Amino acid sequence: MSTLKVLRSVNRGLLLKHIEYLPLSNPRSISNSPTLTSEQLNTKIYSENKLASLSKPNFKKIDEKSLIFNQNPDNFGTLSDNSKMRKMMEEVEEEGDVEEINYVDGKEGKIWRNPYQYAMMIKELLNKRKLVEALNILEVKMLKEERGKPDVYIYNLLISGCAKEGYTKKAFQLFNEMKKRGLKPKQSTYTSLFNACSEGPFAVDSLKKARHLRELMLEKGVEPNMANYHAMIKAFGRHGDLETSFSIVDEMASKQIPLTSVTFNFLLQASASDKEAGFRHALIVWRKMLEKKVAPSVFTFNLLLRCTRDCGSGDVKSAQELVTMLGSGQVLIDGGPSEGNHNRLALQSPNLLLPTVQPNSIVSVTSAIDKASDRLMLLGNTEGLFGMMDFFKVVPDIKTFTQLLEIIPSTTEVEDKLIAEMKQRQVTIDVDFCNMLIRKRNYSERTQLAVEVLDLMKKEKLIPNIMTFGVLALGCNNLESTKTLISNIEEVGFRVNIQILGGLMKRSYEMLDIDMALFVIENLLKEEIKPCPNFMVKLISLRKSLQCNKELKEQGQEYHTNIDTMNFDEKLSTLLKKIKKLKTKVEDLSKVHPWEQFTRKAESFN
Repeated sequence: MSTLKVLRSVNRGLLLKHIEYLPLSNPRSISNSPTLTSEQLNTKIYSENKLASLSKPNFKKIDEKSLIFNQNPDNFGTLSDNSKMRKMMEEVEEEGDVEEINYVDGKEGKIWRNPYQYAMMIKELLNKRKLVEALNILEVKMLKEERGKPDVYIYNLLISGCAKEGYTKKAFQLFNEMKKRGLKPKQSTYTSLFNACSEGPFAVDSLKKARHLRELMLEKGVEPNMANYHAMIKAFGRHGDLETSFSIVDEMASKQIPLTSVTFNFLLQASASDKEAGFRHALIVWRKMLEKKVAPSVFTFNLLLRCTRDCGSGDVKSAQELVTMLGSGQVLIDGGPSEGNHNRLALQSPNLLLPTVQPNSIVSVTSAIDKASDRLMLLGNTEGLFGMMDFFKVVPDIKTFTQLLEIIPSTTEVEDKLIAEMKQRQVTIDVDFCNMLIRKRNYSERTQLAVEVLDLMKKEKLIPNIMTFGVLALGCNNLESTKTLISNIEEVGFRVNIQILGGLMKRSYEMLDIDMALFVIENLLKEEIKPCPNFMVKLISLRKSLQCNKELKEQGQEYHTNIDTMNFDEKLSTLLKKIKKLKTKVEDLSKVHPWEQFTRKAESFN
């Protein structure tokens, strides 16, 4: 065996820049061979390297801790660096995977690229999220123009790329083509296919494919590894089949496959798919995690917060069963009338995240736990949550605080306390956090405090983005503030979009301001932006409200004084004409097929 750092052929102009490690079966195989072209030499090196790997054991030590614990459940992790790709290319191939390397297009002596070179091209495109172009490398350049024969790795790369984009149909088409070519799928192939199911836009179709794939693995005698099981949990859970997700974890335990924080993170993702009772499921997953003595990661806490923010606890009976089973302290949730028409939550040091249940716990639930802030109180509020994170030595990140900002009560005192906690824990405030704070304050009609967040951004040396202006639009309440916002957007070099104009139209409707609405429409037409259905719904609702208030005024009844603007009848007539014109321009993105972007005509590579 020998190591080849860089091979340079001056006469042939060959420079193999990308090869750092090539174990050759015969060190003298190059020098003793007949004179070869540069393409033939490159191909021969690749072929001998691949064959040599059949007998070359891999003794590299795997850092299991980093493999298991340092994972984000949303990452695919197959397209990160060249060293990983080269390692996969050199791994021991199964029988039948070694293919003939030299392929010709019918012209004597002309040899094309080897699979490694095609793989490099595909990988580069996938890293740039150019899936269509990457698929064309295989389907046009390789198969049609150069008549190459793809190997397992090339198919795995493309299946993984399709999975990341949620192009489920194409991922399984590639899988079937791969099998027709006699190529044996690897464990990573099945992982990518389950990932394609989890990211697929159609739940029924994705679940059908996931079930079929699981049955196929059983039929072929393919024993799932940890990555396969995690991808299965993710696929079934994201599309609402929680029962299968939980049964898969039971199967892992029965086969003595280690349950890690990543395993439970995928179960929490599955819980988040149930908007009615996901919070209940999440707390059960948390308790099972503690029972198995598995330490949570920051992803675990963030997913738990996601379930707290987005999911209910089920009906009253389910909520009662939950807190009875997990409760510590005294909890009373009263569904009767209270200030702001919200449920009242009277608590005595509750924290359902604690590992032990106090024997004298008294828990009473008289209504569903509908508010996210109430669900957070069952976790001990921010203090209880951070206490558990400190206990497990988990450091919160900016996502932790951004999600908490969405959950906590909408009061300046609580918000300022959260920001103080961020500074104490040395978590840097970012633009997304500030945008969320502006949005939260505008939704609670604290528009002046929302504008003051810009001072915080300036202090933190943060630059507003287009989303910043989108959430600021939610606080505009008249024509003057709307003009100021549009002017500020143009001054910093941004262009208004349908989201910003939609927010302004929403405010026009809420304020019953016809002047503000006409100005928004003027900017929509000037920027040649197509209105979306939601924009039109608010616009038409505004027109109906204006007409109704006009009739009330004419009848001498109480009406909204905003219609007392000058030339109201003329403006209302103009609004009606604009609505009729805009109806012909509506762009309903909901009717655009999610895979349409991937079905462009393949380009030639001549």
